[in-house]
Amino acid sequence: MTPSPSIKLRRVLVVDDNHDGAYSMALLLKACGHTVMTALSGAAALSLSQEFHPEIAIVDLWMPKVDGFDVGRHLRRAPGGDSLVMIGNSDRPFQCQL
Repeated sequence: MTPSPSIKLRRVLVVDDNHDGAYSMALLLKACGHTVMTALSGAAALSLSQEFHPEIAIVDLWMPKVDGFDVGRHLRRAPGGDSLVMIGNSDRPFQCQL
């Protein structure tokens, strides 16, 4: 797959403790031409983000120990975090409470 010249290629961090899900997402994004790093835990994502500086983070919200919400808070506080695009995902049903 050749990236479209109109698409701006990004640095994307994929964070998910589901190995198959993380690697599938990474393969898809790489096939589109993006630079992708994969972390299989929240702690690994925090470590990796210090050098990778993602522009987009796709983060599993419900990981053990360091969850996606913690990862998101950390990434937002890091340099450049105010412009980071964050996408939360989960394999669990989500209930919104107003």
